[in-house]
Amino acid sequence: MNNLAVNFEKNLGENYCLIFLLDGKSYGINVDNVLEIIKIPKMDIPQKMPKHILGVITYNNISVKVVDLFSILAHSAHTYSIDSQVVIVRTEESIFGILTDKVIDVKAIRESNIRALPYHSEENLVQYLYRIKDDFVSVLDLNSIQNVVQKTQFELGDTDITSILPLGEEYNEKLNSRRFDLMKKFEYSIEQIYYDQEQYIIFDLNDNLYSLPIKHIKEIVNYKNVSIVQLPAKYDYVEGIFNLRGDFISVLNFKKFLEMSNSTEISDTGMLIVLELKDFKIALLVDKIIDIVTVTPNDVVNKFDSKFESKYVLSELHIQNKIISIISVDRLLADERLYIKD
Repeated sequence: MNNLAVNFEKNLGENYCLIFLLDGKSYGINVDNVLEIIKIPKMDIPQKMPKHILGVITYNNISVKVVDLFSILAHSAHTYSIDSQVVIVRTEESIFGILTDKVIDVKAIRESNIRALPYHSEENLVQYLYRIKDDFVSVLDLNSIQNVVQKTQFELGDTDITSILPLGEEYNEKLNSRRFDLMKKFEYSIEQIYYDQEQYIIFDLNDNLYSLPIKHIKEIVNYKNVSIVQLPAKYDYVEGIFNLRGDFISVLNFKKFLEMSNSTEISDTGMLIVLELKDFKIALLVDKIIDIVTVTPNDVVNKFDSKFESKYVLSELHIQNKIISIISVDRLLADERLYIKD
């Protein structure tokens, strides 16, 4: 499909910028926001098109709007060719495409080459200028572009889309072929993502978020709905045992077990997470169950620090703008404090 692959090694402390041409001018966006670059495919073009939108494509099984960046920046129309490229980008809120004339390079951004704008813009579409030899690249703020698109989503565009896009019969075969290739590409990747997904339960301890893989969890029980039989107070992190349909399960006060310095009182919203492990069952008493989420390996980040819980936390979930510590079940099982000897 003649896609441009963005492959490079990042140096510590450097950001990278994808540079593209639009009507002879150079623009850039942060590479971290770029999902893919594709040649313009066949697009669906509704009769009533919102302002600044050229059409809709199906990408990774979702509908993605293709933005006419030139109309936002120059407030006028620009003619695109069969070789124009769509840059698929994502922000914290959405995924959309930007139609460009040509993607030309990826550059490391060095502070010494950054120049402030010589003018003030209320929309803040351009973050700064970046000097490359004798040329200046306008580095764009995707969130600001997204805001413009959202503000005008109920305004109808006045540009004749058919006059600026390559839509004649001579282009149909190539455009349709690209759209077909794009759909076929994700038939496998969607299936692969599905099998790579894993569910985690997110819970609260002293206003901090933690998680556990749900595959290890047998059941979740409301603490108020069970009768805990207390044991001799040799270990303060053991609350006692309770009967769950004939199984006697030890209750571990997880805050005390992790030796948290804050309050270890039992919350009114306390819940028991019953783990079914290799040789025994155990229930972790937590303050509150927050959610059950489905994630992919890309959402899991290895963790390297010296915090107190790092003995049990080797990785984190990075989802919904939150960082959630993942309790390592293997590390938990390896703790000899779980195996109380008489």
